[in-house]
Amino acid sequence: MWSKIIIERVPHHTQRYPTLGDYFEGKHNDAYIKISNSGKGDYDFAVLIHELVEFYLCRQSGIPEEDITTFDLWYEDERLKGNPECQGEPGEHKEAPYRRQHSFATSMELSILNELGHVWADYNKYLDDFCENYDKTKD
Repeated sequence: MWSKIIIERVPHHTQRYPTLGDYFEGKHNDAYIKISNSGKGDYDFAVLIHELVEFYLCRQSGIPEEDITTFDLWYEDERLKGNPECQGEPGEHKEAPYRRQHSFATSMELSILNELGHVWADYNKYLDDFCENYDKTKD
Protein backbone atom coordinates (compact mmCIF):
# COMPACT_ATOMS: atom_id res chain seq x y z
CA MET A 1 0.00 0.00 0.00
CA TRP A 2 1.11 3.58 -0.54
CA SER A 3 2.42 5.73 2.31
CA LYS A 4 0.19 8.63 1.23
CA ILE A 5 -2.37 9.27 -1.48
CA ILE A 6 -2.12 12.83 -2.73
CA ILE A 7 -5.11 14.02 -4.74
CA GLU A 8 -5.10 17.26 -6.73
CA ARG A 9 -7.84 18.86 -8.80
CA VAL A 10 -5.84 20.74 -11.42
CA PRO A 11 -6.34 22.92 -14.51
CA HIS A 12 -6.77 20.58 -17.47
CA HIS A 13 -3.76 21.94 -19.38
CA THR A 14 -1.40 20.99 -16.54
CA GLN A 15 -1.97 17.26 -17.03
CA ARG A 16 1.04 15.34 -18.41
CA TYR A 17 -0.94 14.57 -21.57
CA PRO A 18 -4.56 15.09 -22.70
CA THR A 19 -6.46 13.20 -19.99
CA LEU A 20 -9.05 13.97 -17.33
CA GLY A 21 -7.30 11.81 -14.75
CA ASP A 22 -3.72 10.79 -14.23
CA TYR A 23 -1.84 8.82 -11.59
CA PHE A 24 1.73 8.00 -10.78
CA GLU A 25 3.97 7.02 -7.89
CA GLY A 26 6.29 9.60 -6.42
CA LYS A 27 9.03 9.59 -3.84
CA HIS A 28 8.60 7.70 -0.59
CA ASN A 29 5.98 5.33 -2.03
CA ASP A 30 3.40 8.13 -2.39
CA ALA A 31 0.54 7.89 -4.89
CA TYR A 32 -0.40 11.00 -6.84
CA ILE A 33 -3.75 11.35 -8.54
CA LYS A 34 -4.45 14.44 -10.60
CA ILE A 35 -7.96 15.16 -11.81
CA SER A 36 -8.81 17.90 -14.29
CA ASN A 37 -11.16 20.53 -12.88
CA SER A 38 -14.09 20.22 -15.28
CA GLY A 39 -16.27 22.60 -13.29
CA LYS A 40 -18.59 19.82 -12.13
CA GLY A 41 -17.66 18.41 -8.73
CA ASP A 42 -19.66 15.18 -9.03
CA TYR A 43 -18.09 14.43 -12.40
CA ASP A 44 -14.59 15.12 -11.12
CA PHE A 45 -15.29 12.86 -8.13
CA ALA A 46 -16.37 10.04 -10.48
CA VAL A 47 -13.12 10.47 -12.46
CA LEU A 48 -11.20 10.39 -9.17
CA ILE A 49 -12.85 7.13 -8.11
CA HIS A 50 -12.05 5.62 -11.52
CA GLU A 51 -8.38 6.65 -11.31
CA LEU A 52 -7.93 5.48 -7.72
CA VAL A 53 -9.51 2.06 -8.38
CA GLU A 54 -7.64 1.56 -11.66
CA PHE A 55 -4.30 2.59 -10.13
CA TYR A 56 -4.68 0.25 -7.16
CA LEU A 57 -5.82 -2.71 -9.28
CA CYS A 58 -2.95 -2.20 -11.72
CA ARG A 59 -0.48 -2.02 -8.86
CA GLN A 60 -1.88 -5.19 -7.30
CA SER A 61 -1.77 -6.92 -10.70
CA GLY A 62 1.91 -6.02 -11.17
CA ILE A 63 1.34 -3.65 -14.10
CA PRO A 64 4.00 -0.93 -13.88
CA GLU A 65 2.71 2.63 -14.06
CA GLU A 66 5.41 3.32 -16.64
CA ASP A 67 3.83 0.72 -18.97
CA ILE A 68 0.45 2.41 -18.59
CA THR A 69 1.84 5.88 -19.28
CA THR A 70 3.85 4.62 -22.27
CA PHE A 71 0.72 3.00 -23.69
CA ASP A 72 -1.42 6.10 -23.07
CA LEU A 73 1.14 8.36 -24.78
CA TRP A 74 1.34 5.99 -27.76
CA TYR A 75 -2.46 5.90 -27.92
CA GLU A 76 -2.76 9.69 -27.84
CA ASP A 77 -0.18 9.99 -30.64
CA GLU A 78 -2.09 7.43 -32.72
CA ARG A 79 -5.39 9.19 -32.01
CA LEU A 80 -3.94 12.48 -33.30
CA LYS A 81 -2.75 10.69 -36.44
CA GLY A 82 -6.34 9.55 -37.03
CA ASN A 83 -5.86 5.87 -36.24
CA PRO A 84 -9.45 4.55 -36.23
CA GLU A 85 -8.58 2.02 -33.49
CA CYS A 86 -7.59 4.87 -31.15
CA GLN A 87 -10.70 7.00 -30.84
CA GLY A 88 -12.15 6.09 -27.43
CA GLU A 89 -10.55 5.64 -24.04
CA PRO A 90 -6.98 4.26 -24.07
CA GLY A 91 -7.93 1.66 -21.45
CA GLU A 92 -10.60 0.25 -23.75
CA HIS A 93 -8.12 -0.53 -26.53
CA LYS A 94 -7.57 -4.25 -27.11
CA GLU A 95 -3.81 -3.87 -26.51
CA ALA A 96 -4.07 -1.81 -23.31
CA PRO A 97 -2.00 -3.55 -20.63
CA TYR A 98 -4.59 -2.47 -18.06
CA ARG A 99 -7.79 -3.14 -20.00
CA ARG A 100 -9.38 -5.39 -17.36
CA GLN A 101 -8.56 -2.98 -14.54
CA HIS A 102 -9.87 -0.02 -16.58
CA SER A 103 -13.12 -1.86 -17.25
CA PHE A 104 -13.69 -2.55 -13.56
CA ALA A 105 -12.83 1.05 -12.62
CA THR A 106 -15.34 2.25 -15.22
CA SER A 107 -18.04 0.14 -13.58
CA MET A 108 -17.27 1.82 -10.24
CA GLU A 109 -17.36 5.24 -11.92
CA LEU A 110 -20.78 4.43 -13.39
CA SER A 111 -22.05 3.23 -10.00
CA ILE A 112 -20.96 6.49 -8.34
CA LEU A 113 -22.68 8.55 -11.03
CA ASN A 114 -25.88 6.52 -10.71
CA GLU A 115 -25.86 6.98 -6.94
CA LEU A 116 -25.42 10.74 -7.39
CA GLY A 117 -28.35 10.84 -9.84
CA HIS A 118 -26.40 11.46 -13.04
CA VAL A 119 -26.87 9.89 -16.46
CA TRP A 120 -23.81 8.20 -17.99
CA ALA A 121 -24.47 9.58 -21.49
CA ASP A 122 -24.78 13.15 -20.16
CA TYR A 123 -21.57 12.73 -18.17
CA ASN A 124 -19.64 11.47 -21.17
CA LYS A 125 -20.98 14.21 -23.44
CA TYR A 126 -20.12 16.92 -20.92
CA LEU A 127 -16.57 15.65 -20.44
CA ASP A 128 -16.03 15.08 -24.19
CA ASP A 129 -17.20 18.66 -24.85
CA PHE A 130 -15.04 19.93 -21.99
CA CYS A 131 -11.93 18.31 -23.48
CA GLU A 132 -12.73 19.36 -27.03
CA ASN A 133 -13.49 22.99 -26.17
CA TYR A 134 -11.07 23.49 -23.30
CA ASP A 135 -9.74 27.04 -23.05
CA LYS A 136 -6.74 27.23 -20.74
CA THR A 137 -7.09 31.00 -20.43
CA LYS A 138 -10.16 30.42 -18.23
CA ASP A 139 -8.19 28.63 -15.49
